[in-house]
Amino acid sequence: RQVHPRTSMAPRLLRLTSCALTVLATLDSSLALDNGLGLTPRLAFSTWNFFGPSASEDDVRHVAAALKRTGLFALGFDTINIDAGSLNRDQTTGRLVPSGRFPS
Repeated sequence: RQVHPRTSMAPRLLRLTSCALTVLATLDSSLALDNGLGLTPRLAFSTWNFFGPSASEDDVRHVAAALKRTGLFALGFDTINIDAGSLNRDQTTGRLVPSGRFPS
């Protein structure tokens, strides 16, 4: 029986790939910088997830106060991401213009 060269190489390639991935996965973590960065994911409130495109300045101010009042700010929730609603398109020029929902 004749074996095609590619099929006989596949198991070897699989073993080699498995070994390489095992070595890479078990490398010592000392290769990372010990600077405190990246210990937790970014903790932030995103207006889109709660308000969708209709967030206003008052909404954001209430969220900021709630983050402070509930202690989440002290735990690292120090960012509010305004995803949508602060700008509209001018119908004539197509340029982005303030929506009026964030007057300050």
